[in-house]
Amino acid sequence: MAFRQFFHLLYPKFTAYACRYVDPQEARDLVQDLFTSYWEKKEQIETDNILPYLYKWLHNSCLNYLKHRKVIEAYEVRIRLAEQRISSMEELLEDNDVFRQMISKDIRDMIELSISKLSARCAEIFRLRYFEDMPHKDIAERMNISVRTVEWHISNAVSFLRVELQDLLVLIFVFNNIF
Repeated sequence: MAFRQFFHLLYPKFTAYACRYVDPQEARDLVQDLFTSYWEKKEQIETDNILPYLYKWLHNSCLNYLKHRKVIEAYEVRIRLAEQRISSMEELLEDNDVFRQMISKDIRDMIELSISKLSARCAEIFRLRYFEDMPHKDIAERMNISVRTVEWHISNAVSFLRVELQDLLVLIFVFNNIF
């Protein structure tokens, strides 16, 4: 019963104090959290004068809330900027078919240049698998080699190209998502 009276006496004062820092709804929430936490920890709190202690607790809660809001707002601003940049890039690409074709051709040329650095057989197997979407078994029959050899060549080609094109992989990912 004493806690209920304590709550009803101080709730309006604490809410008014918290409203100096945060909006009224958040102030009410922070004050309720203050009383809940105080109730849960009252045996552990060692102070001769509880009122200044609770005001300081509420003050810190308000400041922590404001810091948290600043972090969230900064994050939201970064997200909005990134979304605007992506949207601008998409609009540019949609409006400029020549630009899109140029970027796409440049990427294909870079990939072809890297593939040409593979051995002739390895490059041919890679092209059959990834450009013509031919299954391993069909490639093996066509080239008169084992499926295991096809797999070995593809594995080598992919490992080589992963290193060779590591800077380009990010661009490919971005442009695949845009197109």
